[in-house]
Amino acid sequence: MERHEAISVHFNAVPPVAQPERSPAPHGEDRAAGAGFRSLTEAIETTTPAGRMMMQMVGRFAEFERAMIRERTSAGLAEARLEGRVGGRRRKLDDKKRREIAESVISGRESGAEMARLYDVSEPTVSRIVAKFRQQEAHQALE
Repeated sequence: MERHEAISVHFNAVPPVAQPERSPAPHGEDRAAGAGFRSLTEAIETTTPAGRMMMQMVGRFAEFERAMIRERTSAGLAEARLEGRVGGRRRKLDDKKRREIAESVISGRESGAEMARLYDVSEPTVSRIVAKFRQQEAHQALE
């Protein structure tokens, strides 16, 4: 048999005439409207000042922990870069294969689809390789 947790949410009714039409209440206005949260299975409730303070503290700790994770991740990535390690997936094609693909497609010996099948890559990958090769050629011609 499954155990289900019960949650109780309290709302004090406010006459519809007193409720202006607007977007959902910003933080803090829910208390003025009489809304609160109380768990029936844990000692969690926001209907009292102490409960609201505890929920704010839990939120601040979560925010702090997230900032610490972000900081440690950035520091670790920076350290890895200094050691010469780079993140990401390894390239499937080395520079020689990329050059061969670009030259074959540009010269018209093979189509992009044929080169994609031959090297087991997608056609958009072949298109990117050819475009980058053309861009490098144009840049070298200007120098």
